[in-house]
Order: sequence, then C-alpha cells, then structure tokens
Amino acid sequence: MKALLGKEWLESKRTLKIIWLPIVFIILGLTQPLLVKYMPEILKAVGGIENPDALIQLMGQQTPESILGQTLASQYDQMGIIIFAIAAMGAISADRSSEMLAFIMTRPVRMASYIGSKWISEFVAAFSVLTAGYIFSAYYTFLLFGKFNIWHASLAFGIYFVWFAFFDRCCHFV
Repeated sequence: MKALLGKEWLESKRTLKIIWLPIVFIILGLTQPLLVKYMPEILKAVGGIENPDALIQLMGQQTPESILGQTLASQYDQMGIIIFAIAAMGAISADRSSEMLAFIMTRPVRMASYIGSKWISEFVAAFSVLTAGYIFSAYYTFLLFGKFNIWHASLAFGIYFVWFAFFDRCCHFV
C-alpha cells in the first residue's frame, strides 16, 4: 500500500496537480468574500444598477458567518465538486491506458489495495485543497467583514468535508 501511495504522489507531482488544484480552490475561496464586499461598487461602475443600496437591502445584512457558509454552499459545493471531479476523473483509466495497471496487477497486489490507494490519495488531496481555500476565504472574510466564531467555522468545514468525501467516493467508483 505504501508503494502504491508513493506512485500516486509521484503521479500528482508529474501532472502538476499539487500546484494547480490548490491555486484553483484558493481562488474559489477568495471570490465569495470579495464579491460580496465589492458587488455594489462593481454594479455601479458597470452601470447595471442605479441604486447599489437597493442591492444591499436585497442581499440582506451579510455576516462573516453567512459569508463563510456561502463559500461552502456555493463556491465549493458547485464549482469545487466539478473541478475536483474533473481532476480525479480517469485515475484508473490512465493507469490502464499506460499499461501500468497490468504491470501492477502482475504483482501480488489486491485490487482493494490498488483502489484504496487511489481513494486515499484523492481524499488527502481534497482535504488539503479545501482546507487551503477555506483558510484564505476565512482570512479575507475576517479582513473585510470582521470577527467570526472560529469553532463554528471549523465545525461547518468539518461537516462539509465529510459530505464532500462521501460524495467524492461515490462518484469516483460509479
């Protein structure tokens, strides 16, 4: 199992997944607090709305906790899942097409170990990139909107990650 995890790590380095995936999730995490803060100014500059205060009334009072919740609910729940699914897609078929799967299966390796190493590497990658993006989102939310309860934000992230890991596992093998 250790050798298979090493192979997955090497593959992530060769495909530069360890560089571009965190950058994408950090950008996703930054967009929610920045868009909420500067949406009235953007609409005023573009000329799409006459009274930006009406937009603020329509959006309601934005608290730091609600912005972090929106980051999980809108940024990571939609675009994040799509991006991560595309990044994880074809993990087994890539080994099959490069004939690495045939090479691995000629050794005394169980299929459960092979698939488990794929899933563990995707799980670690998902946790790492989601954590990095959420930390940046929390930092900018703190800078732009003020203090929030770190315990509640961490609990929300933990619950969301359990759901994300379950969803990723179900989609990865279906």
